Amino acid sequence: MAGLQRVEYVQSQTGIQVFIQENTYSKNKVRGQFVHWRCSEKNCSGKCTTSCDFIVNLTGVHSHPPKDSSTVRFLSTLRKRTREETTPLQAIYNDEISRLTAGVAQNMPSFPSVSSALYRHRLKSIPVLPQSRRDVNLEGAWTQTQDGRRFLLFSDGEVDSFFDRRPACHSAVGRHCLHGRHLFLLSSLMESVVRHPCT
Repeated sequence: MAGLQRVEYVQSQTGIQVFIQENTYSKNKVRGQFVHWRCSEKNCSGKCTTSCDFIVNLTGVHSHPPKDSSTVRFLSTLRKRTREETTPLQAIYNDEISRLTAGVAQNMPSFPSVSSALYRHRLKSIPVLPQSRRDVNLEGAWTQTQDGRRFLLFSDGEVDSFFDRRPACHSAVGRHCLHGRHLFLLSSLMESVVRHPCT
């Protein structure tokens, strides 16, 4: 698609948006290979259509001042890192602001002015705290250690779950024996350390 402008995606508080010519657009509808977007500002008639990550049509006149591209990209990066990392938000902010030149950095919003929105954004990726043990439902990344090893060995979906805190734990499959010095059993009757008979 020679001559067409490529779409730049940014992370907003409500989800993914596109940033085109100093304006942000939210997804409106999808028709086949075409995605229709409308200006993210209320009561603005600006619209655009994209296909395969390229802009194919821009219509309407924007009824608001253009957005500063540096600020849009800065906030997008903060939101993305806030959702994907467990790094403290102040540290993320400080890291990103340090990457900017002094002239650009002084025009960025301060941490106190964006912290509440960032904390709300982070909460979207953290499961709600369970009210009882039956409400605990561990899936995906929550069953692994930070380096990708499996931490949740067994869960019956009710109240019993086995966890291993050691890196050398394997499930009892074929000739492999479940081992490790400590396995933790959580049940409705007890919460104790179970030692494997082989150790």
